[in-house]
Amino acid sequence: LRPYNIRACLSKGRGMKNLFKTIILLFAASFILTGCATSRSELDLSEAISNDIQTAENEKTVIIDKYTDHRTFATNTSTPDQPTYDPSEVFNDEVKAKIIGRKRNGYGKALGDVVLAKNLTTEKIVKNIVSKAFSDAGYSVVTEDPNNKAVHVNIDVDKFWSWIDIGFWTVGVQANIMYSLEMTYGNKSETINSYVVGEERAAIALNNLWKAAYLQTIDNSKKDLTQKIKKSEFLNNL
Repeated sequence: LRPYNIRACLSKGRGMKNLFKTIILLFAASFILTGCATSRSELDLSEAISNDIQTAENEKTVIIDKYTDHRTFATNTSTPDQPTYDPSEVFNDEVKAKIIGRKRNGYGKALGDVVLAKNLTTEKIVKNIVSKAFSDAGYSVVTEDPNNKAVHVNIDVDKFWSWIDIGFWTVGVQANIMYSLEMTYGNKSETINSYVVGEERAAIALNNLWKAAYLQTIDNSKKDLTQKIKKSEFLNNL
């Protein structure tokens, strides 16, 4: 915003009304860029969890064996799309499982963390994405494989992160999810990779904008993986 000369503003007859508008605009611009962003905030993505997943074993059955989070965190990075955490807050394995973003002010300075609310973790969400995708592709997702008939899946996560992108008139929240599935059946194996980015924009980067960006990304990740499962020659030839 261009600086205003208050004395000139008053002398030209614009009066207190225009001065008040100017102050409001300056305050609004500051809030649009920063908001209440200095502390850790929680994001409830429970509605992203799908419950309509086939669990009764049939001819096409899948079991998830292992989940590994390969994300690496620092206290600061050169670009906001890289995972960071607020050094003034506690950071451990429990927090790593829940942290999904970092707020920033209008100058790009990293501020408070964004973490998953309630009992949600990145592992729970990604496993649900994978389970839902296999279920939509016609597979049952089970927790035990006593007859050794299931396709065994290992999940490796490389990205699960969101960040602020400040434009001229709006603030955007971008979110990405990237993982690979190592699938094995007997002595056969194949890997499926999925990478999806979503974005939502508004005047202010409040929690609902972060939520909308993630809900879009999670939904698109499920759709992307479902299509790749359906097209997999490895799975179709079992």
